[in-house]
Amino acid sequence: MKVKICVGTTCHLMGSSTLVEAFESFEEDIQNKVSLEYSTCFGACQGNFIPPVVKINNDFFENVTSEKLRNIIIEELKKGE
Repeated sequence: MKVKICVGTTCHLMGSSTLVEAFESFEEDIQNKVSLEYSTCFGACQGNFIPPVVKINNDFFENVTSEKLRNIIIEELKKGE
């Protein structure tokens, strides 16, 4: 699974750095199944998305918190099994 966290200015100010920290605290088996990348901007905030924005595979998720990120990843991993 590919997870991209936006670390652009708006997303950073809205808390994307806490998402990076949270991911690093996830269980090792979750981390091993995920390819984590960073994006300087998806341009999604200029549309209808509320930052911070995360892209998982081909889907965008808005207003992501640490808990929400973990839950989304777990649900997406379950779908792939």
